[in-house]
Amino acid sequence: MKKFFLLFPLAVVALVTSCTPKDGNDEVIEEVSKSVSFSPQIKGSTRATDLQFEEGDKISVFASTTGSISSENYAQNVCYGYEDNLFTTEGTLSYPSSNEDLTFFAVYPYGDYVTPEFSFTVMSDQRSHTNYTASDLMTATAVGENSKVVDLVFNHRLSKIVLNIYSDNMPVGEQTVVFKDVRSNVIANLSSNTYRVEESEKADIYAASNGTNSFKVLLPPQAFAKDMLLAEIAVGEKVFSWILDRDLVLNSGVEYVFNLELKDNVVFVAQINPWGEPEQIESVIPEEYLGLLEPYIPIHTGTTPPNIEGTYFISPNALLTDNVGFEPGHVFADGYIMFYDQTSDNTINMKTTQLLGDLSVGEGLFISGSGEKFTIYFNEHTTYDNGSWLIQATIISGEYEDGSIKNYTCAFLILDEYDTDDSLMDVGQYRVVIDQNYISESTVWPLETRSGVRAAGKLKTAK
Repeated sequence: MKKFFLLFPLAVVALVTSCTPKDGNDEVIEEVSKSVSFSPQIKGSTRATDLQFEEGDKISVFASTTGSISSENYAQNVCYGYEDNLFTTEGTLSYPSSNEDLTFFAVYPYGDYVTPEFSFTVMSDQRSHTNYTASDLMTATAVGENSKVVDLVFNHRLSKIVLNIYSDNMPVGEQTVVFKDVRSNVIANLSSNTYRVEESEKADIYAASNGTNSFKVLLPPQAFAKDMLLAEIAVGEKVFSWILDRDLVLNSGVEYVFNLELKDNVVFVAQINPWGEPEQIESVIPEEYLGLLEPYIPIHTGTTPPNIEGTYFISPNALLTDNVGFEPGHVFADGYIMFYDQTSDNTINMKTTQLLGDLSVGEGLFISGSGEKFTIYFNEHTTYDNGSWLIQATIISGEYEDGSIKNYTCAFLILDEYDTDDSLMDVGQYRVVIDQNYISESTVWPLETRSGVRAAGKLKTAK
């Protein structure tokens, strides 16, 4: 597998590896009565308190005069403790005497991190308040302009799953939810702002209570295949198995809510969020990546998209932009796209094929929009015979008019990958293609394809 994470030693001005001030630390960082403290906020409500930090919480703080973490950091892993609504240092971190601004990179919870790339493992038993809180990896970045108090806005970097369980005949007894054989470790890289699962780490993870008949768990971003056993729910002496009825991809910083009916030792998924919320495109593409694509593809929100059922011919299928290396205007093979079984719940099925190419099928995709404008977005977990796999986010936007689609635009971005032969696009690489005629006319679906039908996302996303 290609890994772009280099665990290199950093030549830093300050190094603090515990929350206890070390002797001689004042000699390492120049003390000029400009000590730094932080006023924190948490974006979203994944943390144990759901509102704010707690007394005694600790964070790791890196500081740089260059705007990014490098081998010449001003300070590395200075421990800050939370008290009276502020994070203040138990060591010493001050602005330089040259009055330079500092860029701060903060991590919760505090850890003995030697470099800005580090390994983080969630607690295998999150049933206690302490263990659940300690599993909520968050990061923040801010620029301090020689100010004593710096605002830090923390973003959740793992995924949160909330399970609400119900039954017509709920058994009596203690309730326990355990996620079976899931990835528990993530490689975080503050330089690239990426959070990737560690292939070798798997564990059973016990979920925390979230109130009556409700549970919550924090997991690294990862993908689960249809038909796998994701969790077991024990109520008294009865055990219910939650077997996925579709592929599930967990993205960084997103909360997923499932309402589960317990019946006959099997779990039935009655509702899945945030699929039903059109404004939640961040559930498919993390916010930091979405900003890369928004200049090139419109995102049409709303709950009244047009009915676009039909088959359309994409030709010329041309590149608008990418960060891979093709020149804009490069023409790919013509393609067909069929939309079918659009529902009042704003889901739609889709299949695509290129001339002389494979067939890709996707079901239960979300469609948003209003009037004649629509956007479809989804993510895919694709595996290959050589052991490679990738997670790809896709957005399709256009306007329905008189049986045709105007301004067809399709963008995809690689969220994660495991590449055994260096043939796939890399994480963070994207491509945006358009119908260069700006009109994709209605047509008839071709009767045959060269290689037959494959599951959604099985087309190789080559470089």
